[in-house]
Amino acid sequence: MKKNYKKITNVNHIRQIVSDVINQLLNDTMDNSTAQAIGTLCSLQLKVIKAVDLDKRIKRLEDGEDMNDTSPVVSDIRDKIKSIGG
Repeated sequence: MKKNYKKITNVNHIRQIVSDVINQLLNDTMDNSTAQAIGTLCSLQLKVIKAVDLDKRIKRLEDGEDMNDTSPVVSDIRDKIKSIGG
């Protein structure tokens, strides 16, 4: 029997899985221990997704890719760096 596995690569995927698990629990089509295991794995995957996202953002900053950002916050930070001689 072929299993239908889905990639879990973003927060929306996790949200959908959690929603599905809740519905299956409410419909008595999934046992509590399976739901708890899935919940634990979703929590772990969410941490991984956040860590990967943070790593990518830090890399972009280190590479100077976000230096073209013209948001007020970035402009304020640039002004403060310039004022201290950076």
